[in-house]
Amino acid sequence: MSEEEQLLNDLSAQDKLLRITKTISEEEIPEIEERKFFLDRLVLEKKHIFGYLIPVLLVLVLFALGLFLGIYTTPWSSGTSAAAQAAYTFWVTFILICTYLLNWLVWAINNVVQEANEMLDISEEKHKRILNLMFGWLGIIMSFLIALPFILYDITGFGTEEGWLNDVYLSGEEWYPGSESNPYGLGSIIWLIVWGIPWLYFGSFVWLSSTFLVYMNILKKANWRLGIQRVVREKQYKRLLTLSIATFAPFAPYLAIKLIFQIFYLPWWSDTIGTYLLFGIFIIGVVGAPIIVSKDVKSEKIEVLRKLQDIGSNYFDTAVRKIYAGEQVDNETLLKATILQLNYKETVAILEKKVLDKYLTRKILIALIAPVLSILIKFVIGGSLAF
Repeated sequence: MSEEEQLLNDLSAQDKLLRITKTISEEEIPEIEERKFFLDRLVLEKKHIFGYLIPVLLVLVLFALGLFLGIYTTPWSSGTSAAAQAAYTFWVTFILICTYLLNWLVWAINNVVQEANEMLDISEEKHKRILNLMFGWLGIIMSFLIALPFILYDITGFGTEEGWLNDVYLSGEEWYPGSESNPYGLGSIIWLIVWGIPWLYFGSFVWLSSTFLVYMNILKKANWRLGIQRVVREKQYKRLLTLSIATFAPFAPYLAIKLIFQIFYLPWWSDTIGTYLLFGIFIIGVVGAPIIVSKDVKSEKIEVLRKLQDIGSNYFDTAVRKIYAGEQVDNETLLKATILQLNYKETVAILEKKVLDKYLTRKILIALIAPVLSILIKFVIGGSLAF
């Protein structure tokens, strides 16, 4: 093989490596349907306002039960203490908020799934297997199992003075209407309902966020459909990174509400442990998910750069060597060599650009503000971050 033929093969390899001319038609991209979990199904189709009102109607039932069973002061009931009424109102309202936050989380994950499906070369079968693991029956069962220890603690206290079984006697009718005559009557059981339901949302948050990080790590192994040069030049990874950060946005109001509640009410261990566990997952998610994607882009860039260096600018160097040796080089060859050299340098410059730039770093910091600020407020007012 002649030197010129070898150079042409190298250039062909470079073009194939960068996949400069490759385009993806919509027909080539498999369709991935939008997924739902279980409690977020209470929010129906977003096309009609009535779909958003179903959780409100269900929560109104809990408020009606509170009135009927004597939580609130009514003409037929003296009610419980003001603190108990405020706490009941908070937890019932929190159930409503959690429904919308979980629906937001599922919607945000679906956005990442659709973007990843469009930008990354991953088979439809593999993608569906991953999503079935996240949103299928196993996910529902796992979210229940995650919530179960916290629900059991709220009932029994695990040998401490906390827990519903002990608190019915400790707080009496101040919190549990009719507890003196019937400690485990409907007035006490309603509290188990409004305490237990939020733990189901908590389990869903933990499961979906944890498996989402696993999902992102799996996607890291998939190649970009249009080739790394176009991905970096056009910053096609930017939307995926932004969406991955936005996925954890529902955690911010959830954590802020829980932390602020703990400032004004003495939380049980289950509340505090659950809150800080979710806070840890939130920090890992907001910072970790974009790092996973950026490392994927970076590793692919490094591989391409290594191969490009092997190909290098041989065509240009060969032309220059011929000139130095006094050999004749026609203008067309020299022009081609110069253009190829410039293209090579431009390609390297593009691939050396940072993925996590100032814009994305700012997005991460903004996402962290609300929960971190809530913890600082708790520290300032409560004197510590302790339970």
